[in-house]
Amino acid sequence: MEDEKTAADCRKDAQAVLGIQIQTHERYHTQKENMTWLVAVAYLGATMLLVGREPFWKHWPVEWFEAWLILLLVTAATVLMFLIAQFRARHAASAFFLAANNVATRWLTEPPTQADLQPKAIRELDGMLVFAAVERHFGEVVHDNSSLTQRVALFLIAAWSAASTVYLLSTYISCRLPYSP
Repeated sequence: MEDEKTAADCRKDAQAVLGIQIQTHERYHTQKENMTWLVAVAYLGATMLLVGREPFWKHWPVEWFEAWLILLLVTAATVLMFLIAQFRARHAASAFFLAANNVATRWLTEPPTQADLQPKAIRELDGMLVFAAVERHFGEVVHDNSSLTQRVALFLIAAWSAASTVYLLSTYISCRLPYSP
């Protein structure tokens, strides 16, 4: 009788821990998603605004344009790297949520084994310790495929960055060349 009570208590404790981890990763997932889309929209908006304005280099020395172009390229590369990292973190949080939720649901009908309850680290989540059952299931559900919306967002960022760079260079060159009728 006492062994049954201990197993039931163990299952409750394990489900409580999983519940906390699920809630934490759900918030983390939402935060990553919001942050990623905010940066993507802000970058695209800023890029479109810069392209639509009169170029400042018509009235400024050459050195300012070169410095500004370097800043633009570094910013574009940084934004792309940031978005890729945020999408990966969001994806890992989503996979963890799915794995933990599936394991918690399974433990409602069948008690966890001692092997299921051993702590294991998930490398993709910076070595976070979880139950071995969750770690195994995480390995089954996580993959490197990005969603269509992620690919479209990254493509738009890259396309606008390239188009802006070409536009800026062409307008700069046309402003600096002598006019010949």
